[in-house]
Amino acid sequence: MGTGVTGRFCRIVAGLVACGQAAMLAGCDSGSPVDDLPYRSVQLTADCDPSQACRVEGGGLSAVIRLGPDIHALRPFPVTLESNKNLAIEAVLVSFSMHGMDMGSNLYRLETDGQGSWRAQVILPICVSGRSDWLAEFEVRAVGQKLQFKLPFILQK
Repeated sequence: MGTGVTGRFCRIVAGLVACGQAAMLAGCDSGSPVDDLPYRSVQLTADCDPSQACRVEGGGLSAVIRLGPDIHALRPFPVTLESNKNLAIEAVLVSFSMHGMDMGSNLYRLETDGQGSWRAQVILPICVSGRSDWLAEFEVRAVGQKLQFKLPFILQK
């Protein structure tokens, strides 16, 4: 009886260890095959006013981006991306930076309405030097690719 119980106990423990190892390996997975892909840069179609609308085209993406209205530091303002439905977008991220300045981490994930519109409310800090020139860096994750583009803008004072 002792050998049967011990043998069964050892098989259970071995199974749990194997399951634990499998779970640990699964936890190391990057989560999405898109994570491992290189970025593909796409360009804005022309100089634009982001508070009105900016168009970006490339990699199957056709989208209009808007910041604001009323884009001020320390006040929430909307960031929207409206895309064509031909590209199966999985996620849209935007980070904000200032050239030559450490402005901390300003990364936002836009939420979708399921109809091609992505939106986030963002708040940017005040630059202690008084600068207001920012760069919004968008990452659009779609099936089989990661697209990236940059949109310079000026905060209103």
